[in-house]
Amino acid sequence: MCAALLAAVVALTGVWSGAAQAQAAPQKIGDHRDWSAWIYRDGGQQICFVTSSPKKSLPAGVQRGAIRFNVAHRPPDGVENEISMVSGYPFAPKREALVKIGATQVGLQTDGERAWSLDPRDDARLVQTMKAGLEMVITGFSKRGTKTVDTYSLLGFTAAMNAIDKACP
Repeated sequence: MCAALLAAVVALTGVWSGAAQAQAAPQKIGDHRDWSAWIYRDGGQQICFVTSSPKKSLPAGVQRGAIRFNVAHRPPDGVENEISMVSGYPFAPKREALVKIGATQVGLQTDGERAWSLDPRDDARLVQTMKAGLEMVITGFSKRGTKTVDTYSLLGFTAAMNAIDKACP
């Protein structure tokens, strides 16, 4: 995923205030248990994405910014099920983040506070596994060497994905 697009998706998952927002703001198209579905329209272009925050982050008490996991569809670019995440801290250089759902494990490329899959086949495999799973655990290492473990609920993930599949076919 290009860094500019990843930054855009990350910005879209932040907190928006309508009065302060000069650009078009994302619109929530639904909350589905622990996941929410969004659409962002800019002229004739649109991006749909689902997002969630971890239910548990370890170690407790570590200062971190926003932590989000996202799956996006970008129909104008022919992209669907694009995985990305924001860790809330700068990752250790040249160190992958590891996503684990049941027996499935996928490494994510990291840069700064962001991580993403390098292979669309890994994206598709992760999305299918997320739909079948109950919990996703992501392990990463900060630039300072702190090991973090973020646990996400997958309840509502399938319904949220169905919402963006419909909104961004």
